[in-house]
Amino acid sequence: MNEESDKYNSFGIFSSTDFGLIKGNIKNKIVPIIKYKNVKQMCGGNSSVLVLTQSNEIHYLQSSKDYKVERGLKEENSTFIKIAHSYYNGLALTQSGLVYSIGNNNSYNQLPLKTFVNLSNSKMYLSEWFVEKNIKVRDIICTSVNNYFLSYDNVLYGNGLNTEFQLGNNQTGNIQEPVKVAENVEKCFGSPYANHNFYTNYDDQLVALGRNTSGFLGIGHNRPITKQEVIQEIKGSSVKRVSLPTGSSFVLLKTGKVLVCPAGNLAMGSKKMNFQPLHGFENKDINFIDIASGSSGTVLLTDQNEFYAHNFGSNSMVKLDSQIVPKHLDYQLSSSNTAVFIFPNKRINNDSDFAVLLKEKKFSDYELKNFNIKIHKSFVECRLNKMPIEEIEQVLNLFNDKKKINTFLEWVYSGIIGSYAVVKEVCEKLGITNFANKSFSDDLLLLYNDEDSKNFNLLVKMDEDEIDSDELDEENIEDSFLEIPVHKYILYARSGLFREMFDQIQEKANSVTDYSGKTIESLELLVKYFYTSNIEMTADYDPVLIADELSDAVDYYQLNEYCNLPYLLKKLKK
Repeated sequence: MNEESDKYNSFGIFSSTDFGLIKGNIKNKIVPIIKYKNVKQMCGGNSSVLVLTQSNEIHYLQSSKDYKVERGLKEENSTFIKIAHSYYNGLALTQSGLVYSIGNNNSYNQLPLKTFVNLSNSKMYLSEWFVEKNIKVRDIICTSVNNYFLSYDNVLYGNGLNTEFQLGNNQTGNIQEPVKVAENVEKCFGSPYANHNFYTNYDDQLVALGRNTSGFLGIGHNRPITKQEVIQEIKGSSVKRVSLPTGSSFVLLKTGKVLVCPAGNLAMGSKKMNFQPLHGFENKDINFIDIASGSSGTVLLTDQNEFYAHNFGSNSMVKLDSQIVPKHLDYQLSSSNTAVFIFPNKRINNDSDFAVLLKEKKFSDYELKNFNIKIHKSFVECRLNKMPIEEIEQVLNLFNDKKKINTFLEWVYSGIIGSYAVVKEVCEKLGITNFANKSFSDDLLLLYNDEDSKNFNLLVKMDEDEIDSDELDEENIEDSFLEIPVHKYILYARSGLFREMFDQIQEKANSVTDYSGKTIESLELLVKYFYTSNIEMTADYDPVLIADELSDAVDYYQLNEYCNLPYLLKKLKK
């Protein structure tokens, strides 16, 4: 890796159009993305690219223009957790389950909107259909001229072209309003140039939909399909990702191996229209962890941050020169029609900061004895509707399955549903019916307001004008502090600085001093932010002063670099 590449956090492999993202006209090699240095996600279609930045901004690049996309609903400020792009348009998904459409090309009735008057590339538009039906979406997937929406109820919806069974039903033509494709769906997969897609379900199946030219659905023939086809030789639970370049399909297994169909020069064997192991890698000790495809080709990423590409300058699968990519970071892949993008695989929301508490057991104060799992009593109670921990433990004991309880607790601590079926089963036993839409921020606000369970103080040195000199002698003035009550484990989860400080003080210490020199007002707001991921102002505060004072908080307190604090402070200044 050279020093120049270290300035950028994302990279690309381009076969043609680069949208001004890179320097020079370099094709079929890994090059740094110079236009943006804070990429969270990237994806694209035929003539446009979407970029989601770490500060929660979305840029839409088309025809050499860079549009900073404004959200349509001003009151909806949830963090974006994913973007996706079809051949023509983009989608954005918020943490609260809302879907926005980006772009103005309604070819094939692909935009999931009700009105199409004066659509602008610099604005995004809420898909009202899901709001009206109270459907919360947890994932968005795009193929060439179709969009797919996976709800928290595990129902897969889709819209767009349906001439070749892309939507899994017998309606033909172009379908504007999203229709139900399948139920009990775990994951869905697509690529921006494909007219077919795959999904896995909780019946342990891999299911194919759409165009079957050349037999690339992997069902043994190349005839058009008239029903959703189950891939018999591949279990759904074994699939990590499916990627769909022009004329073929790749399945990345959780074992790190890759299957491809049709066979062609990438696989051996007589069953050319069934999935076969990627030729040349059957017995190699290479563990692939991600894959992405455009119309031009496919790129595979290994757990050693090495990259292999097909059709980027070669008809065979070749290893790319990846010296420019830092080896100490984890990466993920996405694509447009003419490029594959490489960007950091980081946590997508602030809530997952708390997962470290379950992993490291730091400052835990309660043990689930049947499972030998240490937890944080007040945290778990607030996440589970203030149910007493003894009652929670009684319900969990009914399962007698430590793996299942760990999966459930991962959702409690991070908000991320690793297994919908498991979380739903446990929550139903606990009487929690809204778990899929449960607000992490609201639950942590309950914890913030639970003064009785706070066991720690953040000490803030008082300014001389805040001290009543009649009550203190001159010697004690220098030792005067204000206290901000807080849960010790909240500081540990949120701040690298406090984690370092806790390593240097006694385990039973009940306070730590903040030496930043910030005012008590700004630190009180910051502590509340540690709980809720929000900055809530009252008329007593000057928003500009608070924003200025906390402007260095991400670096000083060593917060998650992908947190939304800079975005919130920027809003305060406005």
